[in-house]
Order: sequence, then C-alpha cells, then structure tokens
Amino acid sequence: MAVDETTPAGARPGTPPPTIAQAATTPEAVPAPAPTKTVTVASAPPANDKTLAGNEGVSRVSALPAHFPLWAARLAELYFSGTTSMFVLHGNVFDLVRMNGEGSRWGGLAEFLAEQLFGRWDVILHYDLARGLRPLAGSNAKRLAEMVTAPNRVLGDVRQIKRDPITSLAAVDLFVQKNIMADPDQRLAAAVLIDYASFVAPGGDRLQLTDQTQLVTLLNWAASPYVKRLNLAFVLMDARLSLVSDRLTGNPHLATIEVPLPATEERQLFLANATRGLDVASFSDYSTPELGALTAGIALTDLEVLVRSAREGGRRLDAGYFRELKKRLIERQAQGMLEFVEPKWGLDTVVGHEAAKKRLLDDA
Repeated sequence: MAVDETTPAGARPGTPPPTIAQAATTPEAVPAPAPTKTVTVASAPPANDKTLAGNEGVSRVSALPAHFPLWAARLAELYFSGTTSMFVLHGNVFDLVRMNGEGSRWGGLAEFLAEQLFGRWDVILHYDLARGLRPLAGSNAKRLAEMVTAPNRVLGDVRQIKRDPITSLAAVDLFVQKNIMADPDQRLAAAVLIDYASFVAPGGDRLQLTDQTQLVTLLNWAASPYVKRLNLAFVLMDARLSLVSDRLTGNPHLATIEVPLPATEERQLFLANATRGLDVASFSDYSTPELGALTAGIALTDLEVLVRSAREGGRRLDAGYFRELKKRLIERQAQGMLEFVEPKWGLDTVVGHEAAKKRLLDDA
C-alpha cells in the first residue's frame, strides 16, 4: 500500500495535515516555561531584636542600668523604636560620665558609649582625624583583642587605613555593607563613634567635594532601612551643634541629643569620690555637699580643677578664691561668649526690698 509522504508520522493515512491554528493549540506546540532564577536577599531581623546595655542585653529603656544619664535613655528610646540609628550628641560632650552605680569610676563620653551603652556589642569603631579608625573597648583588654579580628577580616589591618575622612568612611561603609549582606547568624552588632563631627561634616553653604562625599555617606547610613533594622548605630559627637552641617542635623532620619551639664547630685557624687580619703576641711571652707550645690554651671572636669587647685596650690578655697575660680571656669566654658562684670555698687546701697535682696544674695 502506498503511503502519502505528506502524512505526519503517527497519523492515519488519509488524515489531512493540521492547520497552523490547530498546530498552535497542540501540546507539542506550547514551549516549555523558562527556568526561574531564585534570588536570595539578606533578611533583617525584626526591630524588637534590638538590644543595648545590660548583662544579657536589654531591649527596653526601663531595663537600662539606673546610673545611665537621661540623654542615654533618650538615645536608647529612639534606637529601640527602630526609627533612628544615627545620633548627634552635642553640648557637654568633653566631660566625664559615671561608669558605675556607686560613682567610683568616671570616664569620657566615647568610653561610656563603648563600655556601657554598647558594652554587649561585637564591634565598636571609633574615629577622629588625629587617630583615625580604631576599635574601642574601654578598659576591657580581652574584649578589645576579640574586637580587632572582625573588622580586620573585611578591611585588613584597620590601623593601616589612612586617617582622612573619605578613606576612613569608605572603609566603614564597606564594613557596614558586608555586615548587612552576611547570613543572619553571622551578622555583628556594631557601633561607629565619630568624635569632633564638625571636621567630618562641617557646616556652611559651600562644601568642597570631599566634604560633600562624607556628608552623603553619613546621610545614606542614616536613611538606610537595613541599617535601622539591624543592631547598627552611628554616634557623632561635637560640643557645638552649629558647627555641624545643618543638612545632616536637620535630616529627619537623624536625632540630635544635648548632653547637659551635671546636676547637683552628680556633682556631689563626683566630689565625694574625688575627695575620698582627704581632709576637705584642711584646704576648703566648704564641705563636699556645699561645693556640689554651689558649682552649678560647671563641668566635672572643671570641678576637678577647682579642687586640685586649692589642694595642691596651697591657697585655701575660701569665698574669695572660690568666686574667682568659678568665674574663670564658667567664662572659659562659655568660650568667650560670657563675661562676668563686677558691679561698682553692692546691694547694701539699695533701700528696702529685703526679700528681693535676700533672694539675689542666695542665688549669688
């Protein structure tokens, strides 16, 4: 039997070949779906995984140690909320901060942040123009040795990084990116502390290209949703907020927090520790509680100068010397913006107004 050569294989003889429309609807004509490519994106932990100081790491402000100052509680509150991971501390940033509850240890602001507020974190990187980028662990040598290894794995020897802001911030940016993209169990809790922030992000309308690069890097960190959801924090410190770029301080992703001068209780506790074992009456007409109450507006570092000047200078801390020292310390602290002028006439020349005169004398 003759076979029609136009008949498709497997079809019965005499069956007409399928039309184009029919062929398009047959299973053989449907192309196989293209294989899909799965992309895995590094996931961030929920915001309630954020922790700060404490033996096991606390996740709410009420659990912070009792000796933490109010500005630290404010910083923690904003951080726990998951809305802010970059902070600018200004004001009394060069003063001493209490490092424990009993007031037997006092340290600088950066040391307090590294050892207390971020004391449970894996890596603390500190930067200023003079010393460059370096790990900071406070007085804990063992923690410092462990802390050095993590940045070095990503950046090489941190000590060899150039000190200029562009190079240092670029290195930190690489470390942050690597940390974000790491597996969740490999991510590190890390804080970056920047001293003298006005030299890194200076104020003014006309910024050089280098200043613009540094500023944009900081703004990128502040706005990053990935940074906000991880245990990552950036703390910039400068005494005068006006010297820091207002493009940074005015950004809604960043919080500015003032570090105030010490309160009376803090001054009295500091003086009690500074004069422990000393006979205060041998060089001062004022007791420790009285000195603490009379030194409003004076930083703890200046308070230490006041006591040492009287004790080691050989001049008794009486009313006249105390007034002279306090005047000089407050004027220096005001950086030339305040000057005390001694009046030519006293309140004795004012007739009447006894209650008002008593109030003024008490304030003085």
